[in-house]
Amino acid sequence: MPGAADADRWVVFDLFGVIVKEGHLVHHVLLPLCKGRCNGDEAEIISAYVKYREGKISREEFNRIVPRGVEEELLKEIEPERDIVDLLARLKGLGWKVGIITNAAELWGRKVIREIEKTVKLDAVVISAEVGVAKPDPRIYEIFLERTGAIPKSVIYVDDKVEDLVPASRLGMKTILFAREGVDAVAKSTKSLHDIIFSFHDEPPLD
Repeated sequence: MPGAADADRWVVFDLFGVIVKEGHLVHHVLLPLCKGRCNGDEAEIISAYVKYREGKISREEFNRIVPRGVEEELLKEIEPERDIVDLLARLKGLGWKVGIITNAAELWGRKVIREIEKTVKLDAVVISAEVGVAKPDPRIYEIFLERTGAIPKSVIYVDDKVEDLVPASRLGMKTILFAREGVDAVAKSTKSLHDIIFSFHDEPPLD
């Protein structure tokens, strides 16, 4: 078993709120799209989504509450940010492994993954709907470690939610809170995210 010194270096990202700018798809995108069009009140829509993202109901069952046309409109809204995808490619080019741990319905997550992989091949992807458990449950991070054989201290995990960073930190991963606005002393842009990642190692800053 490799030691930390010769283990692969990983940077693992959340999707929504980091690679996709919008981190609150349900409240900021889905619920507005649902007005007068979905089959349930706000609580029922949110409940259906939570089950959907954990793989507890099928797309067909979800579409009984949120019609397929509404879901298709939402899918058009979720695109990876070009600057973050370019950072993933830079990391790969410098020998890092890059991965995803995300809470998402399979269809939603895989749509973004396909777009990312037009530019850079990801080394590992863990989507809550596919594994039946969602952040902040520690099990989803453990699944990532089991699948990859990564050593926690050699993993940097980036998320926009503190509650989703805590379990990763407790497992021994380095963690970075990413927020594009509204907070101080965290990664507020792709450049600052880049520089924090590389502050753990001797790599050049991003001009």
